Amino acid sequence: MIEKETVFILGAGASKPYGFPTGQELRKKIIQHFEEDLNSILESDRDLFKDEPNFSVSQRAKSFLVQFDESDLPIDLFLSLHSELSSEYEDIGKMAIVMRILKAEEKSYFREAVDSKMNWYKELWRLMRGDIISAGQLAEFKANNVTFITFNYDRSLEHYLYTVLRNSFLSISDPAMSHLLDILNEIPIHHVYGKIDWLIWERGNHIASEYGSPNYYRADIITRLIDNIRIIHDDDRAQGEIAKAQRAIENAKRIYFLGFGFASENLEVLDIPDVFSHSQKIYGTTLGMSENQRMALITKWCDGKKKFRIEALNNTSNTTNCLLIREPKTLEVTLRSCNCLELLNEYPLE
Repeated sequence: MIEKETVFILGAGASKPYGFPTGQELRKKIIQHFEEDLNSILESDRDLFKDEPNFSVSQRAKSFLVQFDESDLPIDLFLSLHSELSSEYEDIGKMAIVMRILKAEEKSYFREAVDSKMNWYKELWRLMRGDIISAGQLAEFKANNVTFITFNYDRSLEHYLYTVLRNSFLSISDPAMSHLLDILNEIPIHHVYGKIDWLIWERGNHIASEYGSPNYYRADIITRLIDNIRIIHDDDRAQGEIAKAQRAIENAKRIYFLGFGFASENLEVLDIPDVFSHSQKIYGTTLGMSENQRMALITKWCDGKKKFRIEALNNTSNTTNCLLIREPKTLEVTLRSCNCLELLNEYPLE
């Protein structure tokens, strides 16, 4: 069990081991495949968007692709910057995201299909399962004191937790299914920018869809899913999720940044580092970041509204350790060039 208050902040790298693209890969796939993706929808439906003929949608899509390609920006930041100028590309860009995530979801993989050196979901499952050995002990799963804050649009984490719990403890017709769903629906998973859709087992007053189904490439479904996607400064709809995420961070004793790129716009959304509220341990994967880049991140945190000072700094080729102090807070920060599983093994949750 993970009994100490723990928050996981997930970026695209956390979903990559399961077949989902990183931000750079998503950008590349959109540029390469969106025109084909869109045409497959336009050919099957004459009314993709109400009050706009399909040839006009196609022209907007071509214009979007040219400008997006030449911007050299990730898709979410590109849409955010354009939303401040006009909404010309917002629905087109969100459609591009939805279709690529649906494609990745359809081909996603888990368990033995995943590289064992990168499969952090399996380690998370082991830790959260603890000593549970029977369905009668399922209530103990609630003792896990975890919150997930994800900047990803995919539903792989929710699907994985549902799948392993469902198939480990219950038979197909087990009447305890309702109890299991109660437990799953109580696990806080906050999608800061939304997710492509709700899963069919998730409770609430919403339309939902099955994970990984190839049957959702229809205009009526795609246009519904577009509305589930938020962009960086879509504050009105994101406000509730962001507030919940910030409260979880404030109350956490440990915070793990997994597969997170530390982009300024994403840190600002959560008010990091100012949201850190007391003495906390902070760990982060920084695969691909240099020693100087990690140090620049730490320095930037010290220059926030609530000034921290750096003490006990140890900066090596693959790890940066330090204390960030602003009385009465003392943050123990460790940034390491490694993947998600390696970080959890090096700085265990137990």
